[in-house]
This record gives sequence, structure tokens and C-alpha cells, in this order.
Amino acid sequence: MIRWIFWCILSPVETYRLFMRLQYFSDLQLKFTENKKFIENNPLEPKGDVLVLAGDVIPVTLIDQYMDFF
Repeated sequence: MIRWIFWCILSPVETYRLFMRLQYFSDLQLKFTENKKFIENNPLEPKGDVLVLAGDVIPVTLIDQYMDFF
């Protein structure tokens, strides 16, 4: 019901998406050569509005070495 009210107020003609799609990856562990090569050969495909990288991606002290990923 609330969604319909907002839809009518925001756009009587066009359809708006009122929700955001999250895509998430966790524990990529790019400090390990096998994992880094896997990501290079199989890049992350955007499927959501926001990408959340959670958990152990890389150690903060090594972030300068992995700027090509970001």
C-alpha cells in the first residue's frame, strides 16, 4: 500500500524503483596469489546498485599495491 502511494506521488507515468540492490563479496583474500589470479581471470560483474566488499579483502598496509583492483 505504501509503495503504491509513493509510486503515484513520485511518478504517475514512469515506474521508479524504491529499493536498492546490494551486491556483496566477502573474504576475497587478495593477498594470496591464487585468489588474486582468480579475480583477475574472473572479474566481478556488476549486478547491484552498490557493491559491498566485506571481510578480509586485503590488509590495509598493502592497499597501495592493490589499487588496480579498486
